[in-house]
Amino acid sequence: YAVNLFNTSYMSNYVSPDYDKLAADMAAARALGTDIIAVSIHWGAEYQTEPSANQERVADFLFEQGADLVIGGHPHVPQPMELREIDNGDGTKRTGFLCYCLGNLLSTMKSDYTYLTALARIELTKDPATGDTAITGCSYVPVMMVNLANYGTASAAGWQRQLWDIPAAIADYESGDDRGGIITPKLYDDLCQALADCESIFGPLTLSPEG
Repeated sequence: YAVNLFNTSYMSNYVSPDYDKLAADMAAARALGTDIIAVSIHWGAEYQTEPSANQERVADFLFEQGADLVIGGHPHVPQPMELREIDNGDGTKRTGFLCYCLGNLLSTMKSDYTYLTALARIELTKDPATGDTAITGCSYVPVMMVNLANYGTASAAGWQRQLWDIPAAIADYESGDDRGGIITPKLYDDLCQALADCESIFGPLTLSPEG
């Protein structure tokens, strides 16, 4: 396996992305005979949980140009993710993965949703007979940055902030394990709300094409 990277600025003028430059680099990526083309893009309005019209246009363009995975950043909060069926223009179709923003991973921000993120699990399968590689499964793990200063508790290990797998923490508490007194009723309630927020914004924990 090998990974080839194109590190380029396309949106110094955010209102008018350089579509010609995008198209040229996508063509160069396709010419390498790649199995999968993944695009990591910096876009969108900060603290907005819905994508802008500009994000939607750029995402559509990237898929039209051959992208298989489009993963965005910059808004600092979760934005929707989806699997979509893409017409290849030759009578065939493929599945693409899009996440407008995964949210913050490591952050001490306090604004709404800035403490939420997700770990995407994307299953790629290569058909040895045809050589084609496809997305055959997609799910995500919702994650919360837990700050113990908000709950008046302390960790025996000395940490104050830690990334938690939200469903795992909820399951621990509901089974009687409060992680050494760290999971208070208030933190449990916040974890449940965080899970609901992730599913409301990102979508269901396991994705399927076209919802």
